Amino acid sequence: MFHFVHTYIPQTNFWDGLIKRGLINDASGVKMIQCDTIAPEHRFNVLASPGGRLHEIIQEANRPFFVDRLQGGTFLYPYQYDTNLIEYYDLLLGERFLGFQMHEWASNLLSDYHKIVGDFHSYENFDASTAAARRMEWTVSNIEQAVLSAFPDQDGRIYLEALTAEEWTAAPLLTDSGTMIAVLRELFRKRQASVDGHLLAADSCFMCSRLEYENGLRHSMPEIGAQAPFVRVQLALVRGMSKSRGIPFGAYQEPWGGTPFSCCYYKKDPPAQLVNEWNVTERENSAYGPAGENGGSSMSLLRRIFYYAFLAGAKFLAEEWGACNTFYDWNDFELTPYGLIKKELIDFAQKYPEPGDPYTPFAFVLPAEMKIVNLNQIAKGSNFYRFYEEFPLMEDQRIEQHVYDVLRMVYQRVDSRPEGHYDARAITNSEFGDLFDLVYEDDPGLFHRYAYLIDLTGGDAFLSRNREHSSRILPSGDLGRLHRELKERIQTLPPIQVEGSPFWMLNKSSSRWIATFFNNEGVERTVATGEYTLPEAAIRVTATLPSSHTQIHVLVGDPASLKRDDRSLTFVLAPGDILIFSFLN
Repeated sequence: MFHFVHTYIPQTNFWDGLIKRGLINDASGVKMIQCDTIAPEHRFNVLASPGGRLHEIIQEANRPFFVDRLQGGTFLYPYQYDTNLIEYYDLLLGERFLGFQMHEWASNLLSDYHKIVGDFHSYENFDASTAAARRMEWTVSNIEQAVLSAFPDQDGRIYLEALTAEEWTAAPLLTDSGTMIAVLRELFRKRQASVDGHLLAADSCFMCSRLEYENGLRHSMPEIGAQAPFVRVQLALVRGMSKSRGIPFGAYQEPWGGTPFSCCYYKKDPPAQLVNEWNVTERENSAYGPAGENGGSSMSLLRRIFYYAFLAGAKFLAEEWGACNTFYDWNDFELTPYGLIKKELIDFAQKYPEPGDPYTPFAFVLPAEMKIVNLNQIAKGSNFYRFYEEFPLMEDQRIEQHVYDVLRMVYQRVDSRPEGHYDARAITNSEFGDLFDLVYEDDPGLFHRYAYLIDLTGGDAFLSRNREHSSRILPSGDLGRLHRELKERIQTLPPIQVEGSPFWMLNKSSSRWIATFFNNEGVERTVATGEYTLPEAAIRVTATLPSSHTQIHVLVGDPASLKRDDRSLTFVLAPGDILIFSFLN
């Protein structure tokens, strides 16, 4: 069952509006917001207490529930969670108690670090010797002054997201991969203990899934949207980890992006009186309220992100800024374009609750020591890249870079034009369909589930240990050869063949296939002009069906736009378009 997790906002009738507009059903989940801007009486120990309205909503349908968030993306603040209340929800909900979100925690750690040791705004000028000198001066006072210098705050708050200033005084310089991983592991374990083992990881550019699951993570929901490149890699990794651990995964949508960089805000509040789930005001974040409904990444991307998360295997989906974008106001509850897209997915998931498993006949096999997958290293050229290059995440950087080279080959955009306002780099149109998981070399119990294993471990050890799979192991040392072999096998393995380089994927159930196609190119969005498309980015696609007798049923899209000739199905995907159809096994 798929769960759309909605936000509960105390002392408002927002939840009633969700019910009124048909967004709540028995599969709906609920989350509460917790951060430094939230009043004490609206935090977990009080708001989630038995007998309150939130507890009533959770209990009425055994709803999945999580707290958004423990830390990350905002100022750290002290809070002692009631362990008896945590135990209560663990007993009440079991696996549906998703826990406490740990938000972008590895990225936040490096962000904090650079505020302390160098010029935060000049990643390419990072100076290791200056950092070492500053380490000798790491007192609470000096750390706080360094952070305030990098990020001045009108109220004198210290913008640390991962570790407190006091915790940083005990931390080492991050000079090598071993130290980096050790600091991250200690941070994760400490925060995990603070909520009795109920962390919910929401990673973005730094996908720490291996490190997290090794240290007892129960649930994962990568943050997906325009900010992080290669959403497909994020979900391929957690899907592989989910199969390994037998634990469902989710996704966490963020709507930031556009030009200038901002977030959408459909709720019709005056900028000086913003009413949103995070209690963020224009003064606190100038990228937020003033952008209005033209802010952020495109609604076209939102729609594709929602469908992709569901079809890629996520069992729950939540939003970072959903409450203030679903309705124009919290009185009449008229659905916004954002809200209409949300309702479309909820209705689709209710109509087709079991779309089948994502069809992934290939698995990239990662080296066991690769605890973190850095999406920026795959992307290269992002504004973060040179700074984060200072922090290798594997001792053998040759193998680490080879992994990224292979993933880049498979997932990179085929369009040579600029990526626009980030949208096109999220779910990429690439040469290869979405037919891959990411797994680890020391998890042989998974290998039988794949037709082919792509060895990214370096050397011959993996093949030597897995001779029984030798005919299905594809070496990756020669990228040209691997490219050819993947192309050849994709011409015979899936039930359909695709020409035209759209994004495409398949879901398989016992009785049918579902084929999904996106055009992720050619959608632009600016605060000044709103959303528009580039007609020249349209793609002509041909899908070759299993036989001339194969009957298709269009689930999303216009059936009249399809041209059928024997086994060939031809259609044009305009910028941002989605086509989904099913056919029998």
